[in-house]
Amino acid sequence: GNPRFVCWALVVIVNLANGSQERAQELLAAGVDELVLQALELHPPMPAIQGQGILALNNLSAGNETRKNYFMDKGAGNLMVAALRNHAEIHITLKQVLAVIGVFSRDSLARAQSFATAGVGPAPVQALRH
Repeated sequence: GNPRFVCWALVVIVNLANGSQERAQELLAAGVDELVLQALELHPPMPAIQGQGILALNNLSAGNETRKNYFMDKGAGNLMVAALRNHAEIHITLKQVLAVIGVFSRDSLARAQSFATAGVGPAPVQALRH
């Protein structure tokens, strides 16, 4: 769809899912995860869509290991790494994506390993915290 509409929709999803497991569950039941993943796949050159889409995945899976693993199985890790590579020069996108990679890596050796294999370790995330 229209990139501006897609970006707006992602912002709405980010805000709706923020801090509410129940709302995140309702959004997932409505198939919002597919929409977010599709937006990330279809709009790689657009940093706003990449940043908001990855924040949406973060908010939809907050505090839920099963959902994080589900998103990784659906290719979210590769999409995050691609966003990092494509938009390394855009500080806000870089910061958003690295923060989410940090969250996804924190409680799972398997997820951390999959980012490490792609050449993204926790080091840049630590650097951003200072």
